[in-house]
Amino acid sequence: MPSRRRSKTYSSKLAWRMSIKESLQKTDLTVGIDRQTEKRILRKFDLHIIPLMTFMFLCSSMDLSNLGNANSDNIEGDLGMKGTQYNILLSIWYIPVVLFGPPVNILTKKYGASLILPIAIFGTVTILPGFYPGVIIYLTTFYKRTELAGRLGAFFAAGAIANGFTGLIAYGCFQLVGSLHGWQYLFLVEGSATNLSGILAIIFLPYNAARAKFLTEEKKEVAYRRMAVDSSDTVDSKFVFKDAIKVCFEDKFFFCYMMVGVSSGVPLYSVSTFLVQIVGRLGYGTIQTNLLTVAPNVLGAVTLVSFANSSDHFRNRALHIAGALTLTMPISLASCVVPVVRSPLLFFATWYNNNTPDEGRRALITGIIEAVATLSGLISSNIFLLQDAPQYIPALAISAGFGGFAICPVLSMHLYFNHKKDKEQGVKLRAQDVSTAELKDGFKSEKFRYFY
Repeated sequence: MPSRRRSKTYSSKLAWRMSIKESLQKTDLTVGIDRQTEKRILRKFDLHIIPLMTFMFLCSSMDLSNLGNANSDNIEGDLGMKGTQYNILLSIWYIPVVLFGPPVNILTKKYGASLILPIAIFGTVTILPGFYPGVIIYLTTFYKRTELAGRLGAFFAAGAIANGFTGLIAYGCFQLVGSLHGWQYLFLVEGSATNLSGILAIIFLPYNAARAKFLTEEKKEVAYRRMAVDSSDTVDSKFVFKDAIKVCFEDKFFFCYMMVGVSSGVPLYSVSTFLVQIVGRLGYGTIQTNLLTVAPNVLGAVTLVSFANSSDHFRNRALHIAGALTLTMPISLASCVVPVVRSPLLFFATWYNNNTPDEGRRALITGIIEAVATLSGLISSNIFLLQDAPQYIPALAISAGFGGFAICPVLSMHLYFNHKKDKEQGVKLRAQDVSTAELKDGFKSEKFRYFY
């Protein structure tokens, strides 16, 4: 009897959810969206979603970037590491990042980010890699293409600030006297904060806009119309793998995306993992070195948010990617390392998501490209060698070179496809001139234009 009651309750909930979805799908997309109503919806999204997601990313970034701080507290000596064993340890960490990123992103699409992302962030090394791609997919269900970079900028800024916070927390943990080493206290403190953020997410994150308790039925309809016009071809579509995998063959720039991801990722992972060692070349002790990492990270966060909002304002990704990559070259060579190097990956993630209107394909391509981009971590973890300390000239030159190389495909992609299609059709169109609801055939749609 109890099982029948539970089954009936589940069926009624499922029917209720389906009725909401069917009701929203009947929304007339030709009706204009009231700008004041849209602003109120955005404020609610920014209040209920962005702070918690930023806190989650802040905690996870601290958790993932603290090996550099731990290394300054003699983790290599305490664990008996010799030669390149520390570099091998870093390389091993990236393997599950690459392998488990895409599956976690697929689960995020199928079962909802409000469930999968908290599970991903609880600290299991094989699951945590799927957190950031899942964040991207989650936000594309709430924000239009022209609103995405600024919000993702908050996450990357949180990552930059996290590196600074890690320096401050490391300073405190390295002062503790007890049965554990300072770096062990650091891992415990930051790991606990990460798990706490996951618990809060389970409690407070909405599944999607249609089920957000803080929106009225009228605002849910407006939120649906926003996504149908400038985000997805079919809002809240079902994930079908055999259809989603076609994106790898139909998107002309798929392999270019992967090339840019790997190339622009090398400076990022070099900074996030080895900033403490690079700052250590100034000759200060462990405590002062960790404190000196705070200022460049805060400066990087401010620069990053400015770049992101500029990208949304001008509705341009490619030129901002190229500009940020250009900045990474002298920054790397001069070793004045600030997290402006995070900017290319921010715009890059926004870019390929903006150009994939099908939600299932978007989930898959995000998981694959982010996983492949993470391969750059294998490169960065093996170029900062002990024999090059403390200057690390070869490693900094390699990082700058990868950043410079990524500029070429970015500018080529920016100039090629839309111009070619406009010329063939005899009409000049921009991505923002076409509703994403008209792009059911994806890249094959006559009106499809890449969002640059």
